[in-house]
Amino acid sequence: MFLDPRRAAFLQEHRLLLISDLHIGFAWTQRRRGQLLPLDAPDDLPGRIIALCRDWNPSGLVVLGDFVHGAAPLEGIRHEIETLLTSLPSDCPLRIVLGNHDVRLPEQLARWNLSIPCVQQHEEGEFHLIHGDQPGQPSRADLFQIQGHEHPAIEIPDPPAGRVRVPAFLLSHDRLILPAFSRWAAGSVIGHRPFLSASTQAMDIDTAVACLGPRLLPVPRATLIEWHHSLP
Repeated sequence: MFLDPRRAAFLQEHRLLLISDLHIGFAWTQRRRGQLLPLDAPDDLPGRIIALCRDWNPSGLVVLGDFVHGAAPLEGIRHEIETLLTSLPSDCPLRIVLGNHDVRLPEQLARWNLSIPCVQQHEEGEFHLIHGDQPGQPSRADLFQIQGHEHPAIEIPDPPAGRVRVPAFLLSHDRLILPAFSRWAAGSVIGHRPFLSASTQAMDIDTAVACLGPRLLPVPRATLIEWHHSLP
């Protein structure tokens, strides 16, 4: 398994590219709720995914939940999904593991005549892939879990400015949590508040791997405690 500082993971043996929490249509969904976010902000999500596919040459792409921010029947959201689908290589099929923001997504995709496999969880070899809002039901207890949902981030001391917040992978002996792929998603800094799900709250974090531009910075547990004072 390889981690990519562009907020993705690659399962080499299975040639699967994993990303999570795209929150497609965030601005459209928020405007529907009365928050008039700008719609002219550049969206580089398809380009970032194309670059990952070019570099890793995966045989499949799995999104670990929160593919959309909300499955609203809005043409703007449909257009964003279609743009992504047409951007993907023909030999890299997309599969969605449904997250808590994906309620009614399969039905809405069907109304738009968009065929994307949607599942509650997925197993690939020794890996159990879920979103993370629910614990899932693996077929074996020894499977390594990979999930999203929590939008993990850490704050790195950056004197004299203070601290800089960056997205991060969280790793334990049996679990990996991916950072949110969406640039709209605010990072949830570990140690500042409890994780969203009870199963993740019980996670014994060994290492955080910070995404620093084109580089990864592994931060061991002892350093995390020093920086954040508390961990789950």
